[in-house]
Amino acid sequence: MPDDASAADEPSYRVRFGRRIKAIRIEAGLSAVDVANRVGTTRNTMHRWERAEAAPHLDVLPNLAAALGCTVPEMMPDH
Repeated sequence: MPDDASAADEPSYRVRFGRRIKAIRIEAGLSAVDVANRVGTTRNTMHRWERAEAAPHLDVLPNLAAALGCTVPEMMPDH
């Protein structure tokens, strides 16, 4: 059997989403507290989203994008 990576080895969509929003946040020079305050949530919730322990509700995505200075599609991992 070949030793190449399979689809099962790829991170889940939620993991990729968390990595993506963290990268955008860092690139924008924002702390998790900055973004959380702009979105109206807590730093802990923001960190949980970035670590893929939770995911934001769909209705939060526009506010999250605005807080990060991007669009909703730009937050998506496959953008």
